[in-house]
Amino acid sequence: MDNEVWYKLECLQIQRAVFNVYKNMGRGHQVTDYKASLIDEFSKLGIPFTEQPQPNHCQLEKFNEPYSPHFICHGIIAVKIKVLPATHHEHKTRIGNYLKASKTRLGILANFGCHPRATVEKFAL
Repeated sequence: MDNEVWYKLECLQIQRAVFNVYKNMGRGHQVTDYKASLIDEFSKLGIPFTEQPQPNHCQLEKFNEPYSPHFICHGIIAVKIKVLPATHHEHKTRIGNYLKASKTRLGILANFGCHPRATVEKFAL
């Protein structure tokens, strides 16, 4: 199956939630603030999610960050939140680690630190 059509509706719902949160909050907040708002927005939009699963409790030695996304939505899509002016190769590489650790095949990197709006990048294994 082509990666572009995998779970298209579900990805669009998550993207809508990210943009709604950004529209309401703007830039300049902490990841925890955006995470709390996304929880509310996912619930409002009826998006099923689990919060910050810890599948393997592994640690990335270089970054001391758990192999864990912030959410698993629809039981199949790993969602990671960042608040950076731009995402770089190392952030995108970590998404692959999150996908492997959570045994999902599709990931979304939501960056609330970009201007003029949040960015949503999709990744597939």
